[in-house]
Amino acid sequence: MHSASSVPNARGIMIDLVVPVMNEESNIPILAREIELMATVTPGINQCIWVDDGSTDDSWKQISNLSSFHRGIRLGRNYGQSTAIMAGIDSSQADWICTLDSDLQNDPSDIPRLLGLISEEVDVVTGIRMKRKDKFFSRRLPSYFANLIARRLLNVKITDAGCTLRIFRRRLLSETRLVGEMHRVLIYHFAVAGARIIELPVNHRERVYGSSKYGINRTFKFVADIILVKSLRQIMDRPLYFFGRLSLYSLLSALALGISAIALRILSIKSYIDGTLMVGALTLGWTSLSFFCLGLIVEVIIRLMIGNNNGLQYEIDSRSK
Repeated sequence: MHSASSVPNARGIMIDLVVPVMNEESNIPILAREIELMATVTPGINQCIWVDDGSTDDSWKQISNLSSFHRGIRLGRNYGQSTAIMAGIDSSQADWICTLDSDLQNDPSDIPRLLGLISEEVDVVTGIRMKRKDKFFSRRLPSYFANLIARRLLNVKITDAGCTLRIFRRRLLSETRLVGEMHRVLIYHFAVAGARIIELPVNHRERVYGSSKYGINRTFKFVADIILVKSLRQIMDRPLYFFGRLSLYSLLSALALGISAIALRILSIKSYIDGTLMVGALTLGWTSLSFFCLGLIVEVIIRLMIGNNNGLQYEIDSRSK
């Protein structure tokens, strides 16, 4: 379709665009034209992969009518945006992936600016929606607090984790599968894995056609996913320490309840409570032992996995000589 679609740019970089779709029939033709115009003047854009995530409107029909520069993947049902993005990445052959939403709020004309920041020193270039065209109380305010909580929990300085417009190395997901709604915390997953990230202000447009798929409950899911990212990272790095800490907390709580129960029995104060406290102490004691045993088991499993992978529990930095 255009000269830049089959050859990398001057720096040898080739990028595939991945666009997840869910009931966006009116937006697809408009976004496709914008992407094509951008790609004609941007060397290194290989193809645009559209993933129909179980749409119930004519989204797939619109995707099917696009030019050969565009490639369509139709999922059997609605799996969620994370799975849709993963399906697009799996079908990509490029070393770099650019994701963007299909609702026209991301501006494809920002992609060349993101691409311009890619180098050997950078793994991810992600957008910051400086002037978001979303509702304040239902979208922008919850997003602000969610990002604030995430930065505090993970100690990672990411301004706008919710911006889908980003370019990243495909290998960053070579050993990780996007499941559930992990796409919301993908940038934090990259950050805690040691990826070198650059942020760039990008344009954000109002939604004209269709309706948003997200509500205020997205914030609670985001925080839960952030806690999951933090926990999984600690478990994978030091499982015995992670579960050992939980075991210690449970043991200390069990001792506190046990001492309280004994004190109440000795002092004959509300004797009907001491039995309940003792049951709680025994339960926490058993929980403490369970956490410790679980830590040992996970530690052994991870060590066996490392052994089966020729001891490679690390990744070589691309800047190494």
